[in-house]
Amino acid sequence: MILRSLVLTILLVATTNAPQAGELNDHEWKIVNYWSKSCAPCRVEIPEFNHLSQALASFDVAVLGVNFDEDERDKTLQIAEYMGIEFPTLTIKEVETLNLAPPSVLPTTYILAPDNTVKAKLIGAQDQQSILSKLAEFGIGKQNLETPSAVKPGIGR
Repeated sequence: MILRSLVLTILLVATTNAPQAGELNDHEWKIVNYWSKSCAPCRVEIPEFNHLSQALASFDVAVLGVNFDEDERDKTLQIAEYMGIEFPTLTIKEVETLNLAPPSVLPTTYILAPDNTVKAKLIGAQDQQSILSKLAEFGIGKQNLETPSAVKPGIGR
């Protein structure tokens, strides 16, 4: 629909190693998703962001999570594992380096340019299509991205 070949790219992506916390790359775009264990829509988004994390790595786009509850690091990692979060969860210090203030509502997802400027603030539950459409607006993978209607069914479909 928007761009044609992302479906193929996403389907062909095997497993890639997502960056670990502490390895923020200044040369990549970032999708920063605030989540909380008490946020039901946040839990619905997790499989979408897990898949995007792997699929977008070859486009220099990192999917990163932030525990809105700001629990201690060990507890945050335990909660993330329990919730099935497979993308890196940032430390409080890493969030501070991105100059992101906690959102006033959940779920909230930010799209940051490589220089960490906020290019989009998405409020509400997101799916692969909404994220890929927004990235396409910024020319990310413009030749290779398409809405992933043939990938996994997401929320709102």
